[in-house]
Amino acid sequence: MPGFTIYAVPLFLAAFISYLLGFYSWRLRQFKGIVPFCLVIFLCGTWALVAGLDTLTGDLELKLFYLQVRISVAALTPICWLAMTSILVGKQHLIKGYWLALMLLPPLVILGLTWTMGQHTLLRYSFEIDNSSPFPVLLFKNGPWFYVHVIYGYLVQAASVAFLIHALRDTRNLYYRQAITMLLCVFLPVIPDFLFNLNISPVRGFNFTPATFSIAGILMAWALFRYQLFDLAPIARSTVIETVQDLMLVFDPHNRLVDYNQAAQNSFKPEVVLAIGLPMDQIFKACPDLQQKSQEETIERAEIRLDDSGRPQFYELVVTPLKSNQARPLGRLFLLRNITDQKQVAAELSLANEQLQARLVEIELLQSKLRDDAIRDRLTGLYNRRYLDETLHREIAGVERTGGYLSLVMIDIDHFKNINDTFGHKTGDIIIQALSALLQDQTRISDIACRYGGEEFVLVMPEISIERAYDRVEQLRIAFEALQVNVGDATLRSTFSAGIAVYPEHAVTGEELMHLADQALYQAKTGGRNCIKIYESQTPFRFEPYENAGELLGQAEYKFFNSVQANSPAIKA
Repeated sequence: MPGFTIYAVPLFLAAFISYLLGFYSWRLRQFKGIVPFCLVIFLCGTWALVAGLDTLTGDLELKLFYLQVRISVAALTPICWLAMTSILVGKQHLIKGYWLALMLLPPLVILGLTWTMGQHTLLRYSFEIDNSSPFPVLLFKNGPWFYVHVIYGYLVQAASVAFLIHALRDTRNLYYRQAITMLLCVFLPVIPDFLFNLNISPVRGFNFTPATFSIAGILMAWALFRYQLFDLAPIARSTVIETVQDLMLVFDPHNRLVDYNQAAQNSFKPEVVLAIGLPMDQIFKACPDLQQKSQEETIERAEIRLDDSGRPQFYELVVTPLKSNQARPLGRLFLLRNITDQKQVAAELSLANEQLQARLVEIELLQSKLRDDAIRDRLTGLYNRRYLDETLHREIAGVERTGGYLSLVMIDIDHFKNINDTFGHKTGDIIIQALSALLQDQTRISDIACRYGGEEFVLVMPEISIERAYDRVEQLRIAFEALQVNVGDATLRSTFSAGIAVYPEHAVTGEELMHLADQALYQAKTGGRNCIKIYESQTPFRFEPYENAGELLGQAEYKFFNSVQANSPAIKA
C-alpha cells in the first residue's frame, strides 16, 4: 500500500472543516435554508474525504469506487447549492414542482451512469493506474455524457450566481456582505474544477477542487457566525409601527378601532380623539372625504383631503383587508400617506411643463422660420442659391438612378438695369415678383424654381426632355412678355432671355450643367434677347407657337396680381 502523501493534507483538512460546520449548523435547522446548506456542507466534506483517501491507495477497484462517489457528489452539490441560494434570496418559488423535477433529471441520469460505468463508455472508461505521479493516480477517458454532466453543473452554478447578483442590487450593507461571501464560496471551487477539465492540475489526472472546500468552509462559517446568515433576529413590532411616518389605523370586522400608531394620533384634527374600541363613523366624522371612502367595502386605493388648520392636506389612502390563515375576515388596515408636498411639486412641474411646451412651440415656429429663411428668397418666396447648391446634386443623382433627363434653365430679365435706373428699385422688385409668380404658377411640383441672384433665376426640371423643357420655358416667356405694369402714367413691359442645358446630354455634374446653361443664356443675350437658347445647338430649334398663350396669360396675370397687389403698383393686361 502506498505511503502517506502531503497532497492528502489539504483534502482531509477540507473534509474536517466541512463536517464540523455541518454538524454545528444542523442545530439551527428550524431556520429556512439550513437543510440544503447542511446537505451542501456534508456533500463537500464527503467529496474532500474520498479525494484524500484516493491519494493513499493504489488499488484499482478501490479507486474506481472513490471515483464513483466523487462523481455522485459533484452531480448533487450544484442542485443543493441552488436550492439554498434561492431560499436565502427569496426565490424559492422558482425551484419547485415541475421545474424541480426537470432539474433533478440530469443528476439522476448521471448517478445511474456513474454506478454502471463498467457496462458502458458513456461517462468514463479505459481506466489505468499511473504510478509516475507523487501518488497513484487513476487515469481514464471521458465519454460524451461526462461533458453533459460538466456543462449542466456549471449552468446550475451560473443560476446561483445570477440569484446572488440580483440580490446585490437592492440589499443593505449586511446582506450585501453576505451575498459577496456566498459568491466567493461559489467561485473558489469552480475555478480549479474548470482548470482540471482543461487538463490543468498540479498532478496530472487528479482534481484538487475539494482542497478549496476548507477556504470555502471558513468563509461560510464567517458568514454564519459574523453576519447571522440564517439567524437574523426579528425586530419588535412596536419599533416598526411607531417609527412609520404614515398614518395607520386597524379596524375589526365591525369597524371598531383596534390599533393605530403615533403618527395617526398626531396628524388627525384636534377634535378627533383616537381610542381603542371607537367606531369608524365617530373617528372619521370630522373628515367627510375619509368617511365617504371608508364606507366603500371594495376600496383599495384613493386620494383624500384632510383640512388641517385651514390648510388642505392630501393623503393617499390604501385599504388592505386582513384575513386569518383560514381566510376568515379579521378587519381592514387603513394606511394614509401624506402626499401634499408631492402634489404641490407635481402641480409646479405641470405648470412648468405647460410653459415649456409653449416655449417649445415658439422655438419650433422660430426654427421653421429660420429654416425657411435659410433656403427662401425674402422678396420672391422662391428657393435661394444656397438651396440650389444643396439640392442640384441630389436631383441629378435621382435622375441618374432612373436613367432619365434633367433640364436646367437659367433665366435673366432683359435690360433690368435700365428699369431700375429709370423707374427705381421698387419697380424693379415688382418686375422680379411678377416673374417669380409666373414660375411658381407654371411649374410642376417636382420642379425647383430659384432666384439665383438679382434678376437671374434658375429652373430645375427633372424627368423632362429638351423639347418639353423648351416648350415650357417658351410658354413662360410669352406670358411674361404680355404682362404690363403701370407706374404712374407709364406702362411697362419686360422680357427675359433663357439658356437650357440638359443632363446627361450636355453635362454629368451640377457645376458643369450650371456653367453650360449660363453659356446658353449668354448666347441668348448676345443673340438679341427675349429668346431661349439650348447649349451647343447646331441648328435653330424649331418651336411651334403656343396656341393657348392668351388663356395662359390671363391665369398668370390673375395669380400674380393677387400675390403682389398689396404692396405694388397696379398691374393689368
